[in-house]
Amino acid sequence: MKNLLILIIIFAVVVLGYWVYQDAEMKKKNKVNQLIHEAQQSLNIVKSYPDNFMPHHDKVAALVQSSERWMTESNHL
Repeated sequence: MKNLLILIIIFAVVVLGYWVYQDAEMKKKNKVNQLIHEAQQSLNIVKSYPDNFMPHHDKVAALVQSSERWMTESNHL
């Protein structure tokens, strides 16, 4: 009887862990989908009014010293 109870508890823990994992993955997927949707909306706004946005063709993003900090530099170097 003890062995059966231990197996049931182990099974319940595994099922609960899997359910929590699936829930976390679904939340991540929903967040990514929301970001993509917002980006598409922003892109549609920019495409609708191209004269209202000033392009910065003289600036370029560059990675500095293998870190994840970005800086802008002029193309006229």
